[in-house]
Amino acid sequence: MQSLALPQLAAYGSFQQIASQSLRDRLLATPNSQNYLEDWESLTTNLPLAHPVQRYNALDLMVYLPDDGFRKANLACAGTGVTYLCPILDMDVVRFALSLPIEYRFNSKENKRLLRHIGKEFLDPRILSQPKRGFGTPVADWFRNDLAPIAQKLADEVTEWDIHKLLNEKSVKHIVAEHLHGQASHGPLLWTLYCLRLWEEKTGR
Repeated sequence: MQSLALPQLAAYGSFQQIASQSLRDRLLATPNSQNYLEDWESLTTNLPLAHPVQRYNALDLMVYLPDDGFRKANLACAGTGVTYLCPILDMDVVRFALSLPIEYRFNSKENKRLLRHIGKEFLDPRILSQPKRGFGTPVADWFRNDLAPIAQKLADEVTEWDIHKLLNEKSVKHIVAEHLHGQASHGPLLWTLYCLRLWEEKTGR
């Protein structure tokens, strides 16, 4: 509900971001002047998008898929010999879907409306009535259990591994403590910090 009360781009971003702007401001040693919302604004300002859903669809195609979804898929398939195909993103299919009226593409009571209606011909109604399920990994639980020592080392050794001095030491320690003590859930953020540590150690020396 908090996200839906935000302006269009900020609402969309709140479902994509790992850390809020206020958390990023606390975490970074130097406030980040680059605001991705401004980049998204410039990408969509001159497009003929009358409805917020059209704007979100455009950002999915220009930003989310190439920078997130496809990148993860490529990494998952790299070195395994697995090839993945996205027939639903065939250009003719995409153009057709984007040309449909908003009420065909979006309904607040029915997720993935078009796919569910197409699936009626092929799938059992019990499957079609299932809610959407994600493929998220339980990183929050990992960092409170098996990976808890790694999380603690992120905090204890931040001044050693943060070679580029990107982070606020006190904030890193506070975030790790919050997570380990169950006061907040920072699983994806801790994973990001761990990846940053690996990158810093590889590039900084």
